[in-house]
Amino acid sequence: YWERDQAQERGITQEEFRGQIVENSAQNTPLGRIAEAQDVANMVAFLAGEDASFITGQSYNVNGGQLFH
Repeated sequence: YWERDQAQERGITQEEFRGQIVENSAQNTPLGRIAEAQDVANMVAFLAGEDASFITGQSYNVNGGQLFH
């Protein structure tokens, strides 16, 4: 009788890789997390509103302080 042994060593999965990227990015962001869609929506809503009526020609980074100018 022949015996066949097989083993599989699993590498990192795409889901785990994404999780690691998000975690690393959050750790490198001063606010400790990455932006969510609602964060961007809040900025868009503000800029579209009356409170921002005198703001023109600006660019805003919604990134929790990850990029400083």
